[in-house]
Amino acid sequence: MKTEQSHIVETAGWLCAQFGLKSTTMDDIAHHSGVSKKTLYLYFENKKTLIKKIVQNLLDHDEQYLRASIGISPNETIEMVIFFYFMCKIKKV
Repeated sequence: MKTEQSHIVETAGWLCAQFGLKSTTMDDIAHHSGVSKKTLYLYFENKKTLIKKIVQNLLDHDEQYLRASIGISPNETIEMVIFFYFMCKIKKV
């Protein structure tokens, strides 16, 4: 079950990806998350703190994916291909 805080982080991440960090306001995040600004500020002191949480979640997710992909293929070459495919997907090359 998703917590209110994780819902806010997910919503904020989507908004920032769609409209940019500067254009996305705490008002936008509160509105789209379905919470009051007061609730938003209970979880996150400011926008910078929220952005750090978004980045940390992305890094954690990527790390989990990469750790899970190790050892699932029959050889190291295929593992390297999976790793490089993942990195290119992240960088959208």
